[in-house]
Amino acid sequence: MLLVLAIIVPCMALRAQDMDRKVLENAYLQAVQQYEGGDYKKAAATLKAILNKDDSMDAAHYYLGLCAAGMNDMEEAELHITKAVQLDSTNYWYRQRAAVLYTATGREEQAIKEYEAILRDFPKKSDVYYNLIELYSSTGRNEDALDILDKIEGLQGRSDGTVMARFQLMGQMNHQQEAYDFLESVYDEYPSPQILSVLGDYNLSMYKDSLAVALYDEALSMAPGYAPAVVGKAEVHRMKRDYAKFIEALEPFVADPSSPVDMKMDYLKQIVQHADQRLIQGHRDDLYRLYQLCADTHPESSMASSYLVSLKLAYDDYEGVAESAEKAMKDFPDDDSFLEIATYAEYQLGNLEKVLDLSHVQLERAMKSGDKKQIATASTNVGDGYHSLGDNKKAYKYYEAALKNDPDYAPALNNYAYYLSTTGKKLKKAYQMSRRCTELEPDNATYLDTFGWILHLMGKDTEALAIFKRVMIYGGKDNAEELRHYADVLEATGKKDLAEMYRSQAAAKEKK
Repeated sequence: MLLVLAIIVPCMALRAQDMDRKVLENAYLQAVQQYEGGDYKKAAATLKAILNKDDSMDAAHYYLGLCAAGMNDMEEAELHITKAVQLDSTNYWYRQRAAVLYTATGREEQAIKEYEAILRDFPKKSDVYYNLIELYSSTGRNEDALDILDKIEGLQGRSDGTVMARFQLMGQMNHQQEAYDFLESVYDEYPSPQILSVLGDYNLSMYKDSLAVALYDEALSMAPGYAPAVVGKAEVHRMKRDYAKFIEALEPFVADPSSPVDMKMDYLKQIVQHADQRLIQGHRDDLYRLYQLCADTHPESSMASSYLVSLKLAYDDYEGVAESAEKAMKDFPDDDSFLEIATYAEYQLGNLEKVLDLSHVQLERAMKSGDKKQIATASTNVGDGYHSLGDNKKAYKYYEAALKNDPDYAPALNNYAYYLSTTGKKLKKAYQMSRRCTELEPDNATYLDTFGWILHLMGKDTEALAIFKRVMIYGGKDNAEELRHYADVLEATGKKDLAEMYRSQAAAKEKK
């Protein structure tokens, strides 16, 4: 009987160990699924529980490192990735991730050493070669990058990618002419759309329009709609100032949904910022159409709508701004910038009722967010809206609400104080709010003007005069109302000649 027990007990121990290992492996698979589903926190908790039972499990350390990186804890990520490497230095992915971490944390030289070591052990991993080229290039080691490029071509042969990489490296070494000569030397062997378009751009810069167009056309015959070639052909028309054809040539590029919206908008923005006035003034509607086409092509992106609104703002087309911004508000309800722009445009158009409606929308959004600063801003805007419509009672109610949420919100303090002062009532309260406002922003001419004017209304003209001298220093000379206020205070302190001079300046400003 004792002999039987002696055999059974070790077997039971082995079975228990097998069961524990299975539990850990199942937990590990669950953690991997959690990580791939984006739940880094839950995956990390599962992996830590595994490592508490078995700290030698390299794969668990690796995935815990990935989870930490996903949660932007690079120190924790490095701790576990390097541990995984220590446990299994033959695993390519562990070492590759360690190099990525070094790069992400700004330790390029350490990343280079790691990649060089990886290449010695895994000489056929092409990704490592390209990572090294990028690191060598970013650290100014262009000759080393070219050596790596030679190794890639020795392993895989020359390709469109290696040709363009060599061209870019030569350019970074300030060997521009040699770089273009190199492209032309391989042009027959590798006539890719990218190489053809780069050569087209080069010839266009040399004013060889016909050759440039021929190269762009060849690129487009290989890849219809290839964006750099389409834009290159359009640029030929722009350089000739044939703007109707320029706009027409750009349409396929703008309407291509596969071209990134940010690339399109950056290009269109450059056109508006740097084009001559014949294009800007003579083709406003055409430019609108291009921007609108981009917005229609990328309905999921607020960027195109934002640029369209900005273009119309540049033309002081407030009706167009209001229309576009209000449409964008519906398409992108989470982007508050369109609401602010629409409010500004309606104010410029004198649509005060509409301004008030939009300000109420802004306040509703702020209330939902619970952000006290946003509530203060929106409440002040509603207050300004009611004041502009002559309803001071409601205006004051919203200013009070603004200051309840943010007692030091300067626009509410200033506007409330100034509007109280225009009625001649509650000057003491207006004085206290305005004084606080100037303490918060002592260099703001508008706020100083309000404070100086309240002092004047309270009969404190000597103090007011000192404040208005600061108003003039900080930009008040450009504002007709502030000039008139200064003139009134000057006259109240016996400086009538100076007062007349500033009144004349105020009148001149108003005429403009």
